[in-house]
Amino acid sequence: MRKLSASIITVMPAYIIAAIIPNAFIKILGFTGAMVVVIGILLPVYLLFKNGIEKLHYSELKKFPLVLCVIAGIIVMGIEIFINN
Repeated sequence: MRKLSASIITVMPAYIIAAIIPNAFIKILGFTGAMVVVIGILLPVYLLFKNGIEKLHYSELKKFPLVLCVIAGIIVMGIEIFINN
């Protein structure tokens, strides 16, 4: 019974929103993708720069790859904004 109620609580709000408001679910997914970019890519890079890159023990995490990650994150966020507007 607990698994059934948990699955209903998880699925029903998204189903109700998708049934009532057309294209709202796709817009919500786009916003969620932008937030995942911020949390998954940009926040760790910011924390690495804040901590100081020269203190790291990994030679792969130098400035150039981290700048590429920031550029890729900004491109993904720009694509999400372009698609949703």
